[in-house]
Formats: sequence, structure tokens, C-alpha cells
Amino acid sequence: MAVPGRGGGVVLALLALVNSPARAGERIALVVGNSNYAHTAPLANPGNDARVMAAALEGAGFEVTTLLDADLGGMKQALLRFGRRLRGEGGRPGCARKW
Repeated sequence: MAVPGRGGGVVLALLALVNSPARAGERIALVVGNSNYAHTAPLANPGNDARVMAAALEGAGFEVTTLLDADLGGMKQALLRFGRRLRGEGGRPGCARKW
């Protein structure tokens, strides 16, 4: 789900209601908020929007990983970890990471 941020930014939230092979009913989310880009002025709100989205998802029972102002390498690593978690290949149960 992409959520338009105020000021033209984008907050990306990847959600999963995992039934298998991870624990049944596990609810995990990866929320990304990038404000800083190489070829444009920093955007004002994506970081704030990501924090608000993460808090809302946590309140709804999701285990949330929040990634703020990640470079390409950081984004790839976070997406790989999220994918592994979806497949039940990694991640520590009950562990929420925030960058």
C-alpha cells in the first residue's frame, strides 16, 4: 500500500498476514519513509508519515519494521529480510527492528 505523503512524499507500507510457513496469524509490516533523495530537495513529511503509519499498524497488532531515509542497499536488505520472514526463513520471533 502506498500512502501519498504531504508535500509529495511517499510512505510505503508492506503488510503481511502470514498463515504459513511462518506462525499462523502473524501480522508483520515493513514501513518505509524516505525524505532524502540525491537529485531533489529533502521532502518534509515522509519520515513523520512513516512513524504515524508504523504506530497505527502496531496499534492494530502488527509487528512493524520501520525504515527511514534508507539508501538503495538498505532498502534491498530490508526487503530481503521481510521476504525471508514471509517465507519463514529468518527473523527472530517477536523481534521488531527500527532503523
